[in-house]
Amino acid sequence: MKRFLRSVIGKTLLFLLCALSIIAAAGSALAAAFFYDYGLYVKTEQYSADIYIERQMHSRADYFLNRALNGDNSDINENFCWRLTDNDTKKETLSSSAEKHADSFTRSYEFTEDQNRYFGEGKAKYTLEISLKEDLPVRDDISLGVKAIRICYRARYAVLYIAPAAAVSAVLLFVALMSVSGRRPEDDELHMGPLNRLPFDILMLPNFVYLAVAVEIFGSGTNYGVLIVLGVFTLIEIAVFLGTCMSAAARLKEGTLFTNTVFWGMIRFLQNTFCSFGSLILRILRFLGGFLREMPLVWKTILLLLGVGLSELFALYVGVYSYPNLAALWFFSRLIVFPAILYVAVLMRRLQKSGERLAKGDLGCLTDTKGMFLDFKKHGENLNGIAGAISAAVDERMKSERMKTELITNVSHDIKTPLTSIINYTELISKEKTENEKIIEYSQVLSRQSDKLKRLIDDLVEASKAQSGSLEIIKAPCDAETFVTQAAGEYQERLDAAGLSLIVRMPDEKLTVMADGRRMMRIFDNLMNNIEKYALEGTRVYLTLEKVGRFALFSFKNTSRDPLDMTEEELMERFTRGDESRHTDGNGLGLSIAKSIAELMGGSLRIEIDGDLFKALLSFPVV
Repeated sequence: MKRFLRSVIGKTLLFLLCALSIIAAAGSALAAAFFYDYGLYVKTEQYSADIYIERQMHSRADYFLNRALNGDNSDINENFCWRLTDNDTKKETLSSSAEKHADSFTRSYEFTEDQNRYFGEGKAKYTLEISLKEDLPVRDDISLGVKAIRICYRARYAVLYIAPAAAVSAVLLFVALMSVSGRRPEDDELHMGPLNRLPFDILMLPNFVYLAVAVEIFGSGTNYGVLIVLGVFTLIEIAVFLGTCMSAAARLKEGTLFTNTVFWGMIRFLQNTFCSFGSLILRILRFLGGFLREMPLVWKTILLLLGVGLSELFALYVGVYSYPNLAALWFFSRLIVFPAILYVAVLMRRLQKSGERLAKGDLGCLTDTKGMFLDFKKHGENLNGIAGAISAAVDERMKSERMKTELITNVSHDIKTPLTSIINYTELISKEKTENEKIIEYSQVLSRQSDKLKRLIDDLVEASKAQSGSLEIIKAPCDAETFVTQAAGEYQERLDAAGLSLIVRMPDEKLTVMADGRRMMRIFDNLMNNIEKYALEGTRVYLTLEKVGRFALFSFKNTSRDPLDMTEEELMERFTRGDESRHTDGNGLGLSIAKSIAELMGGSLRIEIDGDLFKALLSFPVV
């Protein structure tokens, strides 16, 4: 059965049966409505016939009036006769057989002088009376209509059963017809014919044309002849509609019902056009945006001011003859310009604060670029990049310092073990009694150089720890005068032996500083040791303590024995010595260690050179 229904014969049979069922259902429904309108279900047969006759009289009243006024009084071919009365002259005009029905006129109509029907009172020009001839002697549409009414009266209930049965049959046949659309008996694949390749909206065009014509005809009250022609075309339209539905079903199965339409093609064309146009506009905007981004800020500002100036000039030209317009222009321009300037000022202040924090070393506080645009955002990102780069560099430097400290500590520890043995054995050799002066001399040199190497290793470890900040510092309130007195006492004899005169100056008031006493004396040792080694013999050395503002300032002044051909910064570097000939003991770490220790304790050490005058200034906050 399935293969048969998919065949051409089966589809044709389903098509015809479905069309007939639709015609039967629609015809039965229209007939039932017609019967109800004429009262066939609630009134008698004669009543329904009288309704039909009365409607025919009503529709022919104008026709009979014109005939009577034109002198055509023949009613031989009519089943109606009439009488026309002039209400002004009382003159009557009768059709040829009207005298036989003088007492049986059943319907009258009033007309004005312009031959228009009149429904008022007292102003009618003509009165037309119409009567039906007995036994309907003429075979015309009136007699045929009355006979049809009588036949319909007998069949009035049959259509009530035919209509639903035909409707159910039409639905079932329609579903079956749609299911076999696009199918063939040999397989389950879709087979789209040439008709299904046409755009669907073009295929729907005949249906829309028929619908428009039918609405126009029913709205204009056309005569029966035109209605009959419309009925014939309705039968054709049913076939066309079923064919369109079959094509729609096949397209739905293929998924091309909406895509294979002229309307869809126009939408796609417009979409592609708008996309191409939008893409072009977007490329232009991107080009302009890139051009503006690469343009210097000064030129951007010039362009902005030029645009604002031209806009204001145009607005002035438009509203030059109206003071209210000028006032409104001023108000709205300021309403735009003032917030814009304020917003730019806020952005600049935000960037300024970020720069200040960055200058103070706050690398963790990044610039918030949210809401920024153009060069402001770029500058904020640059500040964040600088902070990130500095932070990364600091981290790398700290990592390097830690690794260097660990390396120095480990190497120093490895060197100290054999060095300790060397020192011990050197001491044992020096205690041995021998008459060989060379052995005694060699043991003394070995002992001296071993001690020097030990001090160098200790200084390296201490300098590395001080530089990396890992040196242990225990700060406590200390009397600043004590450091000066202790240093002077320890180095007085040594300075005298070097031909140097030590001059100590103290303040009258007591000065207390927060420092680590042991580390503080290491700084004094380094500075005083440098004075002992590098000061010019026969000169004075000044060791001074004074209060400068809220700081206690320790001053170490001496005259250098050798010319100082380097800057203060170079002297503070590690392994840098004022005695470049290196004929004195030292390793160039003293000042660097002293500076690092001072900074770890919250103080500072700086060097000043004025010719041969060498000054070391050590300062700590007074507590």
